[in-house]
Amino acid sequence: MAAKLPCVELTGAIKHADLPDFLRRMDIGLVPSTYPEPFPLVPLEMMAAGVPVIAYDSGGFKEQIVDGVTGFLVENKNPVKLAEKIACLLDNPSQITLMGLAARKHVEQNFTWERHVGQLLDIYGKLTGNTK
Repeated sequence: MAAKLPCVELTGAIKHADLPDFLRRMDIGLVPSTYPEPFPLVPLEMMAAGVPVIAYDSGGFKEQIVDGVTGFLVENKNPVKLAEKIACLLDNPSQITLMGLAARKHVEQNFTWERHVGQLLDIYGKLTGNTK
């Protein structure tokens, strides 16, 4: 692995209002949670800011990240593979840019509040028999 970390910033707490600007300054989003969270918001926030995300392939991460397109999914609890994917992106700045653009587009097309509410209304309509 030839990649070196050019900058690691330990920030402490970040105000919610400042989060989008903070995320846009990132090159890569890393979510190394081994817990199979059903619907994690952190990767979606990162991708909405145009940041490719690397995460373990568990829980909702598999539904949010398009492997090789919007980021990378790595075998759960495999830090060696995680490091390889980090190095892959750090060695390929153009891939970071392309994946970041794809990540933003993916969130805009699939994870908006309007789409979510529409899907919930469809489900509730089917459950109550009030379909269009």
